[in-house]
Amino acid sequence: ERSRGLGDVYKRQTQLTANNQQLVKLTKIGHSKLGRELVVLDVHKGTKKNKPIIVLLTRQHPPEVTGYFAFQEFVQTIIADELSHDFLSNYRVLASPILNPDGVDLGHWRDNAGGIDLNRDWSKYNQPEIKHVVRYITKQLKKQHTKILLGLDFHSTWYDIYYTNEKRKGTTLPNFISDWFHRLEKNTPNYKVNEAASNSTKPVSKGWFLYGLGATGITYEIGDETPRSQIQLIGKTSAQQMMQILLKKQQTPPTTKPSTTRY
Repeated sequence: ERSRGLGDVYKRQTQLTANNQQLVKLTKIGHSKLGRELVVLDVHKGTKKNKPIIVLLTRQHPPEVTGYFAFQEFVQTIIADELSHDFLSNYRVLASPILNPDGVDLGHWRDNAGGIDLNRDWSKYNQPEIKHVVRYITKQLKKQHTKILLGLDFHSTWYDIYYTNEKRKGTTLPNFISDWFHRLEKNTPNYKVNEAASNSTKPVSKGWFLYGLGATGITYEIGDETPRSQIQLIGKTSAQQMMQILLKKQQTPPTTKPSTTRY
């Protein structure tokens, strides 16, 4: 089933929540320009307090369904993989399955109901869809005394490509991108990561993660013609490798400087 439309998206998220009630909560965070619900899948095990957050976004641009399919597989893997228990005991995932419900329902190419490309509003917050998700994330950071480690924004284009920020030193996960891509290639047969690195000069989501939060941000693009089986494999493998990297980070004790106190 190729879940493209608004009804399919909402139905899938409701089922996902119902089938995983101990791990997934469907949270309403506001409404779109035309009054449609904006929701976030809040995925974690146990307490939210102090848990570092991974943010997943998709469907800023309505017809980009291959990116949405990768998002689906990524989220499903986080919930149902053998690593899930340990990962969700240590981290929290906030996943927005449909950022532009008006555009999807109206059949728009890139814009929301206000005629604006949402992925050009991440420093302006003029559009309700971006304003609500930014407000919700910011509120959670303050309330739970935590930080964003990683933001992945799933899109579609002519071919598979990952848009990254060149600036990595001083961010939450300075080595994540190179490590993640290496693992993705190693664990996906005949797969070569296609990366384009540049610091964002436009108000796009990966720039907001970098400049607004000091976090690692990646635009995760899947080709329009990438086979569904390949999308599922990439989505699953990339989620597994992300979890492995972050669990390894969790287990690594922080480096402490030697004491300079004289006795």
